[in-house]
Amino acid sequence: MTNANDFVPEHPFLKQYLSYVEDTESPRLFHIWSILSGISACLGRRCYFPFGHTKIYPNMYVLLVGPPGVRKSTAISIATNLVKKNSSVRIAPDDTGAQRQGLIRAMTAEEDMIDDDKLTELDMLSRGVGNASTVDAMLNTEIKPAMHPEDLTTMYAVASEFNTFIGHNALELITFLAKMWDGEDYSYQLKESQLSVRNGLMSIIGGTTPTSIATAFPPEAVGQGFMSRIILVHATKKYKNIARPKPFDENATDAISRRIKKIAYDMVGPFQEDEKAAEYLDKLYGTRVEIDDPRFLHYMERRHTHLIKTAMALCAGRGSQYIMPLDVVEAHRLLSHTEVFMSDALGEYGMSPLAVAKQRMVDFLRTTGVVQRNVLQKILYKDLRAADFASALAELKDAGVIDESYSDKAGTLIIYKDKEKEYKAKTNRDYENWLDSFVL
Repeated sequence: MTNANDFVPEHPFLKQYLSYVEDTESPRLFHIWSILSGISACLGRRCYFPFGHTKIYPNMYVLLVGPPGVRKSTAISIATNLVKKNSSVRIAPDDTGAQRQGLIRAMTAEEDMIDDDKLTELDMLSRGVGNASTVDAMLNTEIKPAMHPEDLTTMYAVASEFNTFIGHNALELITFLAKMWDGEDYSYQLKESQLSVRNGLMSIIGGTTPTSIATAFPPEAVGQGFMSRIILVHATKKYKNIARPKPFDENATDAISRRIKKIAYDMVGPFQEDEKAAEYLDKLYGTRVEIDDPRFLHYMERRHTHLIKTAMALCAGRGSQYIMPLDVVEAHRLLSHTEVFMSDALGEYGMSPLAVAKQRMVDFLRTTGVVQRNVLQKILYKDLRAADFASALAELKDAGVIDESYSDKAGTLIIYKDKEKEYKAKTNRDYENWLDSFVL
């Protein structure tokens, strides 16, 4: 596969959707991630994947990245128009002046709250109370039920020009959005008042260029992990040239609209897994991401969460909350293909001698597993000053890529985490002998 248009889906929903948008110029990956983003926004916070003592919500941050004229806006508008017409998803303001206050006020707007005394039968359905006949009745009307109570502070940001939404080096807004991806509560203290969001959740679909990314995001956005929460979808060429596009097939539009309504109003509660799907997810947890770029160290740690979110969206696209093997396999295939082009999406953003040196560290440790700290510093002495060497180690340690240990024979050791897991699975004595063997 050499470009973003080479991906051939095997999942029935993706086949259906790409057939629907066949007569458009947008790259195939742009269409796929736009509709998956919309589905995830429709699932809101009321749907989730149980993950130990926590929950993984289906929301996504997706950026379509490419040069002007590659039809980013087309893919976004087709998918989001379907969402707007067939759901009660709340759309974020186009421009908040790069201030978190605007988004917080929009997410907590009083006029969107539900009055329990005024609920109609269809409103009750959207809150998880209803029956199959009520579902069918709703799907054949233009009525939009009230939002589920779990979704009162969820929002979908649709920004064909993402820089208008995110602003320039707006670190405070970026910090807020990182919290909203995780579904965490957020509180912001002003001089005379306090703004807060409880049970907030944000989904984002945006379009930008590599140059605009460098303008929008401060370098700290990589270090603090915000970029690791984004799926960067890069394409440089249109899928094809169409001088005169045809109208969408009405039957196909109706079929996809009905599916989105089902997702938006009928799905609630946890996603479950087929036994084989759970086995696949567990095996894929340790899969190495083929991105030899130090800017994606944090993304690699969150890759499994992205995989689960993508599998949830594909599962919902089939009209189900029961994740099957084909959902997991297709999610992995889609992410793997998208990841090939992620470095190109960032261009030169965030690159520095320190970043290059971090990548050299990781590459070396993947091979050796363990190395004495003083030996590693000697290997990199031409690339890094002592202070930068310590900073690089600290960043890799915070990202969960490496760890440090101490051996009586070898002194301070730098350990590649994947190798550490491998040897700790053996006896403690084997692990100690393994550490002691790395004396150079």
